[in-house]
Amino acid sequence: MAQTTPDSALRRFSRSFDRLALRSAALLVALGIAACVSGHGGHWHIGHHLDHERQISFDPELDSSVELTLELDAGEVRVVRVDGPSRLVATVHEEIPGSADLHFEGGHLMLTTQGKDEAMVGELLLELSHGVESMTINIGAGELLVDGIDVRRGLVLATGAGEITLRDVGAPRMVDISQGAGDLELRGFETEHLNVDLGAGSADLHDLWVGLLEIDSGIGSISIVDCTIDDLRADAGIGDIDVRASDVRTHSIDSGIGSVSLGQ
Repeated sequence: MAQTTPDSALRRFSRSFDRLALRSAALLVALGIAACVSGHGGHWHIGHHLDHERQISFDPELDSSVELTLELDAGEVRVVRVDGPSRLVATVHEEIPGSADLHFEGGHLMLTTQGKDEAMVGELLLELSHGVESMTINIGAGELLVDGIDVRRGLVLATGAGEITLRDVGAPRMVDISQGAGDLELRGFETEHLNVDLGAGSADLHDLWVGLLEIDSGIGSISIVDCTIDDLRADAGIGDIDVRASDVRTHSIDSGIGSVSLGQ
């Protein structure tokens, strides 16, 4: 591990705040989205008042070769494995009752409306009886959970503000996570390359097998427990890094303000 001198610590501290300034701008956009879409007596979307709420449920008719893509302005998204049939359940906020429709096109969840009516998806639950080829989920603001879904190729998760929980997703080749603000939990999978970019919030990594782990944190603690990592590259601005009960073969850790613990 590189030694930290007062000058180098100051440079890292300055660089950390430069990174945080950029992330804060993105976070303000995400929080602006959340504030705009959720208001008294309903939701707002692109200047339209969505005061009608309806639940939509259907068989997504997907198979294990799907390249799944979910994109929401704001809301809670859960993608979980089930033993029974696959099902999608979503809460939709509409300007005109019954004007919205949800369906998949080539693995991409599409929300359509009649004419110029506006609508948005709030909570979304996708229950799958099988794995997927790849998965991309992008939320402006909101919580995200992926649990028990085997992903074979790429897994990309992004949220401006909100917690992310990723558990038992098999062995995707690549996992990329971008999070403006919120806590992160990663547990029980293996991958060749895990890239994590955190603005503000704690990260808990547990029981992972990773070839290359790159983690960049602005403000918040990083905990790595019971993991096997070939190459760990960590850049922490403000916060502690704690590695315990893990096999880390090579590492490069650049810490700004905070302690670093590398225990076996």
